[in-house]
Amino acid sequence: MDVVTGRSPISVDYGDYSFPVAQCAPCPVGTFKPGTGDDFELCQPCPEYTTVSSSDRRSCTCFRLAGGDSFDASIFALYFDKATLSCGLVPKSLVASIGDGADSNDSVYTRPEQFPCERGYFCSGGVRSPCPAGYYGDASLETRSTCAGVCSSGFYCPLASRNSTARVCGDANVFCPSGSAVPIPVWPGYYSVRLLPFGADSLLVSDVGFESYSVSSSGEQAPKNEDIRDGQRICEPGSFCVDGKKHLCPAGRYGDKSGETSSLCAGLCTRGYYCPKGSTSPTQRECGADGLICRTGSPEPQLIQVGYYSIGITNTTRFFQRPCEPGYFCIDGIKYQCPVGTFGATSGLSTAACSGLCAPGYFCPSYPSPPSISRTQNECGNSTVYCPEGTGNEPKAVTSGYYSVLTSGMAVDGPNATQNDAKICPKGFYCRQGIRIRCPEGTYGDVEGLSAASCSGWCPAGYFCPFATTDFRPNPCLPGTYAAKGAAVCMTCPASSQSRASVLKTFQVLPQEQVVKPPCTTHRECCFFG
Repeated sequence: MDVVTGRSPISVDYGDYSFPVAQCAPCPVGTFKPGTGDDFELCQPCPEYTTVSSSDRRSCTCFRLAGGDSFDASIFALYFDKATLSCGLVPKSLVASIGDGADSNDSVYTRPEQFPCERGYFCSGGVRSPCPAGYYGDASLETRSTCAGVCSSGFYCPLASRNSTARVCGDANVFCPSGSAVPIPVWPGYYSVRLLPFGADSLLVSDVGFESYSVSSSGEQAPKNEDIRDGQRICEPGSFCVDGKKHLCPAGRYGDKSGETSSLCAGLCTRGYYCPKGSTSPTQRECGADGLICRTGSPEPQLIQVGYYSIGITNTTRFFQRPCEPGYFCIDGIKYQCPVGTFGATSGLSTAACSGLCAPGYFCPSYPSPPSISRTQNECGNSTVYCPEGTGNEPKAVTSGYYSVLTSGMAVDGPNATQNDAKICPKGFYCRQGIRIRCPEGTYGDVEGLSAASCSGWCPAGYFCPFATTDFRPNPCLPGTYAAKGAAVCMTCPASSQSRASVLKTFQVLPQEQVVKPPCTTHRECCFFG
């Protein structure tokens, strides 16, 4: 024994407890030591004003409650709680059973034998100490203060841990890098990750998080993906992070910055555009064609309603729809004027037929003029034009030799505003500017389609042609009458005139064989000379 140090010159440093070699000294007055050990620093101070050291220095003796509170001493007794280092009240009947909670007054100087250091501990100088937090000891007889090494990533190791995966990190809102003593909370705007093994250059990522990753362990824990995160990453644009988990910004919204924590992200998608999940811009994708609209905050394009047209800055960024106005029809979000010859009487039309064809006797214009909204949009005009059903921008001109008629088919020798057809001029008439006119007296019309006032020509001499004569041959002048060329009626010979036979006999002008021929009727002289 060394007389100066009081210790044996033979020291044990192989993970075993030391043999007792010296006398023990009590802790100073005002302190106590509830556990075993030989270090002076193990002596703890008793709380002032309420306690004093016990005689054996294993506890503190209470003499009053904190704050000087009173109590019934006949029922309760003061008791020192070593865990909270405070005085409390307990029924007197329980004081004996509670005891002072002190360990037996063992010491390295009073130990009768030695034991091998267990897993999770290291022994130095005959004193057993737990492996530090963040480290583990998986073998007995450990002497290193760092034990077997640091805790595995994704796990944490409290004091006296026996393997590198003592406890799983816990949840996605915490992470445990290698050597963690306790889980570390994930920062706001960050999410936890599971890093790949050494040498890998990316994270294990999937659409719903991170893929399961098997960790070699003792089998005491069955690690799950969210329970073994070992790092954190800032939330990328297009996502937000809550409780250590990354979520894509909802459809219809966008996130244009890193570290987002709100599920609303940066805001709503701009009208004319749509934003699928995870969008990073308010104009992530153009809405598309004219038949699609994207209002503010659109998660996807919306088909336009039938009979509606779209409105927007460009043909691919439509954001509003309106019903087609009267006079128009709408297909695939595009508005068109009703075609010429048709009309649109109502809104919301969706076919080129619109509301139907223009009425007979009227015309319905369209582009480049405004569209028509009525079946009787415009009256056809005067007799020089006609408008069959479905007439478009302009009435049709009546062809020379034709005349215009109403829907009923009745002819009108004058102007009319709603003629709907044209017919060829009949015999006995001539047609000019769409009006049917009778052939004049002294003329005849023996063919259709005449357009001149002379019709087919003058009535031949010996015949008469009243108005609208179609054939002069049924109209010869009778004996005793005559008609020159172009006559409307036959003229009667004078009453004093002699018969043709007596005149011939008197003057002996003609041969006998001509006396029996019929009398002439082509001029006035026929009345006297036959």
